[in-house]
Amino acid sequence: MEIKYNLTDQPKSGDKLSYNIFKKRKKIYSDIVKFTSLKYQNTGVFAENILRMVFDAINLNHFQKNHPYVDIAIVNPIEGLTKKSEIISVKSSINYSRTSTLLTSSKAIKIESLFSYVLFAHFGYDLDFTENYYTPKKLLNKAINLVKDGIEDVQNGENIIPNNYDYEQIVNVVIYYLMFKNNKESEEFFDDDIIRVMLDDDTNLKYGTYEQYFDQVMERLNRLQTPISLGVSYMLNKDSLGKDDENLICVIEKTNTISLKDFWQRLLSVWCNNEYFGTGVTKYLNFKDISKVYDIKDGKFPIKIEIETNGYGLEDIKSHSNKTKEEKEILRRKKTARKTQKLYMATKFKDADFGDDEKAIVNTFGKIIDVLEDNPKLYTKFQNFVTDLKK
Repeated sequence: MEIKYNLTDQPKSGDKLSYNIFKKRKKIYSDIVKFTSLKYQNTGVFAENILRMVFDAINLNHFQKNHPYVDIAIVNPIEGLTKKSEIISVKSSINYSRTSTLLTSSKAIKIESLFSYVLFAHFGYDLDFTENYYTPKKLLNKAINLVKDGIEDVQNGENIIPNNYDYEQIVNVVIYYLMFKNNKESEEFFDDDIIRVMLDDDTNLKYGTYEQYFDQVMERLNRLQTPISLGVSYMLNKDSLGKDDENLICVIEKTNTISLKDFWQRLLSVWCNNEYFGTGVTKYLNFKDISKVYDIKDGKFPIKIEIETNGYGLEDIKSHSNKTKEEKEILRRKKTARKTQKLYMATKFKDADFGDDEKAIVNTFGKIIDVLEDNPKLYTKFQNFVTDLKK
């Protein structure tokens, strides 16, 4: 599926994506220009912003700052493109050559992402590891070190390293503890459980058998029903910035969704087959492996969206360039003041406690914003109406 949009176009009837783009075109244009202007380092912020606005999503990093793998979540799905509660990991590049290179160079997937998706969904998108005893990295390293060190034969004073230990089982024990036994009290039992699994004595674990651990994790993943996808963003003809015939093109490519359970099992299987565990070096998946996880066929993402600026905003750029230094400074201060006020109001709304009526009030404010965004002049009419009532 390939779709093209111009920021200068009106929204298409029945096309929710074109409506999202039209409604947010001013901010999308601003982020496209900023994304294009990046020369040395890509923070990923502008690409995430563009996808968030295009898909009418929320940025999950607002829940957990600087979360490295889960970026945006879909609130209002678009048929054929996104699903309800879908989590999209966003990767981007300021020096695009091809998508496979982008994903490889951006180090798209490493083992931490395996845990991030699962735990983020398990804890309701509000995960704060400071509230838990274990972090994934800490517990996984603990398990890997147990494997490396082998098992001490107390009688003979030797270390016994099993030849065919199953890393898949070991990782499933790790995720079980992270999800269900993440507390100091369980720490002393973790080591013994890992050792029993290594020795293939997995029927006498602390909280049951290995199969019971596995079933509990899989049951939870099935219940979460969280769709997972991967999105990439990059700019075409970025060197055209500043020319009178400017037509910047922002490209979004996206995989279809896979279930959280499939993501877990596929990624874990790839890691085990490639023998990435216990190497002592951080490993990232190559494009071939990424394609296996996300079911990418023929090296091409199934969804491709191109957003062209098509001259949108040029008049504003020309007008701004003709202003004096003092005039530009005044405009900058006004813009900063507006952003500060909006951020203050958003924070005030977020922190407000509406009690049992919170859901209804939030929905009402959402509708008010949608209506006023479509027709801001309604506010003036309403104010005039209220004034007339007071006379």
